[in-house]
Amino acid sequence: MTHAVRQRVLATVAVVPLLALAAACGGSDEDKEAGAATASCTGKLLPAKANAALPTGFPVPSGAVFYQLSTVGQTQVHFAYVRGDNVVTTRDAIKSQLSNAGFTINGTDQEDNTEAELDADSSSHGGTLQVIHLCNGYLRLRFTLDH
Repeated sequence: MTHAVRQRVLATVAVVPLLALAAACGGSDEDKEAGAATASCTGKLLPAKANAALPTGFPVPSGAVFYQLSTVGQTQVHFAYVRGDNVVTTRDAIKSQLSNAGFTINGTDQEDNTEAELDADSSSHGGTLQVIHLCNGYLRLRFTLDH
């Protein structure tokens, strides 16, 4: 067996178990999001933090608990959760609130009942909303605001 052939065989032998391990550990993002719909909420319903709230003038979804704010440059990412089990219905309710507050809805997207998104702008704010399952009976909202 030549050196080059031996290296190819050894590489194949090393890669196959790694691929099997990755397949066993993984699953698609949709599978994970769908699993979140029935997952326990233990440790996931964090307390509200005042600094995580949406900016003044931004409509706040009824019952939303804002628990985390991340800032990257001028982009702010606000995380919240609300009671619910249908991502599309929740997204559409927030879409109506935004429209009523003068926001222009630029587009929406959804994947069954695993994820629903929208893109919106106003004169003072613009960005996106993503709604996914957080745990059994709760949905996570992610508002990404770029101005």
